[in-house]
Amino acid sequence: MAGKILTGQTPTNDPLGGVLAPLAQAISTGGRNVIGQFFPAGKVLVILPQVIWLMVDALKFVITKAHGMYCDLVHAFWDGMTAVDHAAATIRRVAPAGCTLCLLPGTWSNWDQLFQFDVAVRLQGD
Repeated sequence: MAGKILTGQTPTNDPLGGVLAPLAQAISTGGRNVIGQFFPAGKVLVILPQVIWLMVDALKFVITKAHGMYCDLVHAFWDGMTAVDHAAATIRRVAPAGCTLCLLPGTWSNWDQLFQFDVAVRLQGD
């Protein structure tokens, strides 16, 4: 019962209810916001190092306040390119010729703000 409460599968007033739901979703067959059948322990152990490195990278991102420094040359970590330049280069390399660029709002920004707009400007600059 405690596992179902922590993974959000059982309704509860407990403040810890559902706290492990994102982890449970990541190690189960369910889609977004759905907990399916859990993967075998061996498979979970295989991806565990990747999850740990992802968390380390996320913490470094927050601690260094890298958000908003996408065009800053001091943060040119991708083969000597900034995040914006790297994203534009990747899109140029992968996207089919003649495709259309569509800008959609981010989670909290408008179409003409932040990373997606900077990448669009780089793509249209050629």
